[in-house]
Amino acid sequence: MPSVNKPTRKLVLRSVEQHDLADLTAIETLGALEPSSLAMMRRWYERSRCVKHKRNRRLWLVMSVATDINGDALGHVVLLGEDGTADLARLVVHPHWRRQRIGSRLLEYAIDDARDRHSLATLHWIVHERDVAGVNFAKSFGMRTPAHQPIRKDWFGEGDDGYAFALTVEAPRDAQD
Repeated sequence: MPSVNKPTRKLVLRSVEQHDLADLTAIETLGALEPSSLAMMRRWYERSRCVKHKRNRRLWLVMSVATDINGDALGHVVLLGEDGTADLARLVVHPHWRRQRIGSRLLEYAIDDARDRHSLATLHWIVHERDVAGVNFAKSFGMRTPAHQPIRKDWFGEGDDGYAFALTVEAPRDAQD
């Protein structure tokens, strides 16, 4: 786990490796509404190693991590995709390292990776109704709520609703020319 008594100046963004999984699970227990288990992290990691084809659908997964220069994990993101669309499954930053644009930079990195490797065009995210920071982050990142169904009733179970957000991912600049 990262030491919290000195700020990190350099942030390293990369794909998750197997040795990161225990640190990522520990961060989840500190900062997520619904922490992932180590077993779930391992399943996601194994799925991220390959693209699966099912009934003419192309399923994929991107897992990225932000570390400091010492290699200590500060946060991670998981995108679950099918063809050119993905769901933001996880975005977690260690509580001591929040509000330093780590989540934004991490999500930008994962989106770029997914766009380049899997032709990502649209990203969806359902944010828990009580996750004020998540709703504010989605709006500040440029995500919009679709007019046809902005609230997903009982999405999280037990009567907890979710706000639906979507982001249209632009093609890389060199592809636009």
